[in-house]
Amino acid sequence: MYVVTLKILNQSAYKIRCNSSKIAAYSYGFSEYDSYGLPASLSLVDISKNDTLPPNPSYNLRCDGTLLNPVNNSETLDVSDLPLGNSSGLSFIFFDKTLSYNYDFGFEPFIAGIAKSTKWWLKIQNPNKDARAVITFTDRAGNDTTLNIVFKAINLSLTPDKYFYGNLVLGEQKSQSFILKNESYTHPFYLKELKLKTLKENLASKGFTLEYNFNPNTILNPRESVSFNVTFRATQKGEFRDSIGVGDTCFFNYMGLVWASVEMPFVYTSDVDFKQGVIGKKYSLTATIKNFGKTSVQITGVKKNKLAAFTFDDFLFSPQNPLVLNSGEEYNFEVYFTPNAEKKYIDTIEFIFDKLPDDDPYCILTGEGLKPFLSA
Repeated sequence: MYVVTLKILNQSAYKIRCNSSKIAAYSYGFSEYDSYGLPASLSLVDISKNDTLPPNPSYNLRCDGTLLNPVNNSETLDVSDLPLGNSSGLSFIFFDKTLSYNYDFGFEPFIAGIAKSTKWWLKIQNPNKDARAVITFTDRAGNDTTLNIVFKAINLSLTPDKYFYGNLVLGEQKSQSFILKNESYTHPFYLKELKLKTLKENLASKGFTLEYNFNPNTILNPRESVSFNVTFRATQKGEFRDSIGVGDTCFFNYMGLVWASVEMPFVYTSDVDFKQGVIGKKYSLTATIKNFGKTSVQITGVKKNKLAAFTFDDFLFSPQNPLVLNSGEEYNFEVYFTPNAEKKYIDTIEFIFDKLPDDDPYCILTGEGLKPFLSA
């Protein structure tokens, strides 16, 4: 037997349903001196108006997960109780958080039974993830409308999503192949644009060109992929970056980063991702700093991370005692992760170089703590 207590927020008509078995309900607490519960078996509704129609919330769901008002295309939506002119008035609005995810919901407060309409809104948290919202609108006559709003996000991957062409010499040329894949098992992706940021935003060329031999207005069926090349031509000294953008009729996102240097010192610092670890257990991974440049560089200091979950052996670098990395040399060091709570962690270690302010001085640390589990 299961028992649950529900608090009635205001005077109205309520329905209790159970799809699996018969249930009984008792109501109590109508005043300070009530001592007994009464069977809640009557259908108590406002019979002063002939209201048999539920509230009518209106919206248009866009392809990016946002909801727009069909009248004025704003993100503030309307709900009105029907029939117009003879409704019992709105009663309450319920957002089911147990069934909803990746949406934030809100509405303008109203007086139950008096207000015939109100404003509401639904904001997607992350348009790159699936979302769902279950919302119930009721009136004083016991009529209700439940919305089940489901958004299926575009699920694309780009491999690799970051690529460094190295430190090239003037006149050198290098190409890299990329794979764009529709990771969805059920939904096709209608590709419309595949462009570099410099071309999309009409910026000065960084020396990169994007090349493909398929129709950019194509459909990627579930689990289907296409490949393309990005070529870099070293025409001048310096450091150069560009982004790879993908879009359909609804959105355009930059999914990939490419960069190269030409006859310049360049240092790459690897990131460390511990994935998932049990709380209280210590894990270790190796991070690398490598000089891809043609000349030596110096590390003169370190700005330590802030979170206690990440630790590493002390570096003794200073302007007076720097770590010197010659061309092609690398330095490895151990990073330790000891999660102390069930949550995700992110932090950084910043290295200070003598003359490389535009390179990658950060080692990004990530991990997630999990509770210990028992196995039978």
